[in-house]
Amino acid sequence: MMKPSATPRTIRWLVVAIFAILPAWTQSAQKELFEDAQRQIVPKAEEPIGELMVVIGETFLGIPYEGYTLESETGEDLVVRFDRYDCFTFAESVLALARTLKIPRADFERYRGELRTIRYRDGTIDGYPSRLHYTSDWAHDNHQKGVVVDITRQIGGEPYPKTIDFMTKHRPSYPALAKSEADWKTMQEVERAINQRKRFYIPKAKVRDKENLIQDGDIVAITTSIKGLDVVHVGLAVRRQGRIHMLHASSRNQKVEITEQPLHDYLAKHKTQTGLMVFRPSALR
Repeated sequence: MMKPSATPRTIRWLVVAIFAILPAWTQSAQKELFEDAQRQIVPKAEEPIGELMVVIGETFLGIPYEGYTLESETGEDLVVRFDRYDCFTFAESVLALARTLKIPRADFERYRGELRTIRYRDGTIDGYPSRLHYTSDWAHDNHQKGVVVDITRQIGGEPYPKTIDFMTKHRPSYPALAKSEADWKTMQEVERAINQRKRFYIPKAKVRDKENLIQDGDIVAITTSIKGLDVVHVGLAVRRQGRIHMLHASSRNQKVEITEQPLHDYLAKHKTQTGLMVFRPSALR
């Protein structure tokens, strides 16, 4: 359980401070304010990383939803946003910030480095295909980097034998792939690599029985029946009144929120949602 302390208030101050300077989009101002807050928060950020992720994630409640914030017509680059999220950039940002707060004397550049490590294959930006677009590929790469552990099979997951090729089969929907033959072919190679790996999921009918094995701050990825796609939505597990709910950036309600219903019931309402993958954030080594 989270220890009573000033840590949550300090984290909230940090996030509000970052929000305050975002309209200017001046990285130097962000860095200066981040480092000032960092000196206060690092000695108090002793909670397990999963619990810390929930505390950080809750500070973003109400932040507006916005899709496609990573897309650019000028080439692939690291995008840092605290004022708008889609479901995946929300999870990535919270994870990167939690990891940064665990590092003594870490600065804003370290946060950027953590985000780059999490978001890109081998932590290196090398064009559009280097971004980890598919969630199962993201989990595989971040497992190898020691950032998360895919615990889906460990907690009773079943094989998820599905061909993943949605992006290359829907090339016109992805401007970067539509205009670049090389990037499209590279993404085909990425998909072939994904399809050679074993993947697991927890069918949604069995999620209720597995709730006791899911911890606060675990990243929950919702699998889908949509052809060619592995995951359709991502959030953080949070326990409320003994049940697992999801802290997420909701496209339906256009904001960061916690689901009113337990995750099992949330899945039951969505016909194309088939189950869960679960990724546990790793303690820093």
